[in-house]
Amino acid sequence: MMEKNKSILFLGFSVTADKSGYANILSRIFHEKYTIESDVIGLGAFTPEDLMYLMDYIFLKQNYAHVILEINTSAWRYKKLSYSEYYLPIRYISEYLIRKNINIMFVNLPRGDVDYSDDIATKVIEDIASELKINHFDLASQLYVENKVKNYLRDQVHTNNEGAQY
Repeated sequence: MMEKNKSILFLGFSVTADKSGYANILSRIFHEKYTIESDVIGLGAFTPEDLMYLMDYIFLKQNYAHVILEINTSAWRYKKLSYSEYYLPIRYISEYLIRKNINIMFVNLPRGDVDYSDDIATKVIEDIASELKINHFDLASQLYVENKVKNYLRDQVHTNNEGAQY
């Protein structure tokens, strides 16, 4: 049985799960200022390849109007996959959400160990966002160009307080 609708799901991995990170901060703001209900699901140590197999479980009992995907992880990049190997899981996840009539936004947050001038994983998300007309907020590439990535991280992946507030 489907539970009551919630407006927003923040879906990602360890950065999304971080209690002092962007998703939990925004979730509190949405609730307190705008009475918008949201959930945060952060699956540490998972990648988009894993997430494909969890989509039915995640959306079994809850119906969301919007999903904010922060799924461009460092761990995924370590595999050095081909374009199509990065593309297929992200495309599957995107089409799954579209079939459920859920609005999607990709959020690409900075990682200290990624060269965004030539990052195939970021290119895949840009391409899919363009192809499927999905909103895409690429903070990572912007901060990379401005040479500010390391200012906002407490390690190579997770934001510090300033980064979470940014």
